[in-house]
Amino acid sequence: SEIEIAFRFCSSPVIAITGTNGKTTTTVLTGEIFKNAGFDAKVCGNVGLAFSEVADELNENSVVILEVSSFQLNDIEEFKPKVSVMLNVAPDHIDWHGSFGNYLGAKLNITGNQDGSDLAVINYDDIILRDAVEGKMKKSYFSIKENLKRTGISKGSFIEEGKIIYFDDEKNIYEEIMRADEINIRGNHNLYNSLASIISARAFEIKSEIIRDTLKSFAGVEHRIEFVREINGIRFYNDSKATNIDSLIVALESFEGNIVLILGGREKGNDYTRVDELVRKKVKVIIAVGETGGKIFGHFSNYVKTLKADSFKDAVEKSYEAASAGDVVLLSPACKSFDMFDSYEHRGKEFKRIVLEL
Repeated sequence: SEIEIAFRFCSSPVIAITGTNGKTTTTVLTGEIFKNAGFDAKVCGNVGLAFSEVADELNENSVVILEVSSFQLNDIEEFKPKVSVMLNVAPDHIDWHGSFGNYLGAKLNITGNQDGSDLAVINYDDIILRDAVEGKMKKSYFSIKENLKRTGISKGSFIEEGKIIYFDDEKNIYEEIMRADEINIRGNHNLYNSLASIISARAFEIKSEIIRDTLKSFAGVEHRIEFVREINGIRFYNDSKATNIDSLIVALESFEGNIVLILGGREKGNDYTRVDELVRKKVKVIIAVGETGGKIFGHFSNYVKTLKADSFKDAVEKSYEAASAGDVVLLSPACKSFDMFDSYEHRGKEFKRIVLEL
């Protein structure tokens, strides 16, 4: 594995972040917090630069903020992050790993070499992860559903009465970071991402005010529920990075309703029944596009207005025609892009280009 090779030349602490969804946002956000705190933060891995590209640029003030995928983790041997972050896990890349068990096992490799001097940051609300992570490392949990102090956990971050709390019983710390509604990026998924970043930053004793200021100003990452433009009261959002059903669920849950949804691309075995309830509740019109457009039309046209698009440009134009003032046009395809584009980035940039020309 490339991260295995790079790690053997790495002289700085590594914060490694994985999860089925949210890892790019969490990686970039964590990097911003560390940069604002004066660290030489090297944001790399699955998010852009390869780990190997920064391994010989490190100094005594460097921290590597590394996004790692299940593919990268599958073949590690000695890779051992100072802090590992596990955001969530749901079935993905099963065609490559062969089973969910293999996929989960690859994800869990992130903690496999950690010891008592290291920290694992774990989503308490993800029951699979909560039960699966084992080892001698220290553990810190985050939750938006539970007051973790009442569960007997000694270290973590949670939300109580709209306030983000960080605590560490070992250091006798219990502090309010900020109000949850002050975070600039929207959606419950971004609350999870923010809590994970807070724990990682506090592990390096970054001050709460620096964390708070960063969370108030951080605008998110490109292609992940990214605001593009408002035209005649219609807001356009680029979520091209949503290449699976779980990412689509996250996107739909981020809006109150009145959504015109562009859906489709290349997929293998998507179970669209998982979003039926959300679609009924929040989506006005679906624009079906790409290789799997016929399957999408066949499933959703039974209960929501669904239109077929002949091309990606046609899909964007049809979405604009179908929307009214106050509506949201959301590109959240739940499919990979390779039927029409080089990558999800290529798809997202094309979406933005077309929207800016409307």
